[in-house]
Amino acid sequence: MITVHIPVPPSTNGLFANIPGRGRIKSERYRAWLVVAGTELNLQRPKAVNGPVSVDLMMKRPNGSSDIDNRIKAALDLLVLHRLIDDDKKVVDVRARWGAVEDCIVTVRAA
Repeated sequence: MITVHIPVPPSTNGLFANIPGRGRIKSERYRAWLVVAGTELNLQRPKAVNGPVSVDLMMKRPNGSSDIDNRIKAALDLLVLHRLIDDDKKVVDVRARWGAVEDCIVTVRAA
């Protein structure tokens, strides 16, 4: 099991942009978040959890109109990018909730 703190993930609605002639690319905001969140992950030195996993996310609500389910994809993609989980296809259970925290607390357990 690992528990890490990352910045609140951006909404799925803003992760990608359609650019004529280039196609669908990561948005500037998403790329910036990946750098900051990745740096915070690296400083915490978490160990990978291989195989099927359960992921728990508790995060500060950015504003009253934010949808919790729109924050899950970016968090899972970050875990894959930093090889903390094998693939988001191996996530067999995910829970996301708003909480009285300053950032986003991610707990990964072997399933």
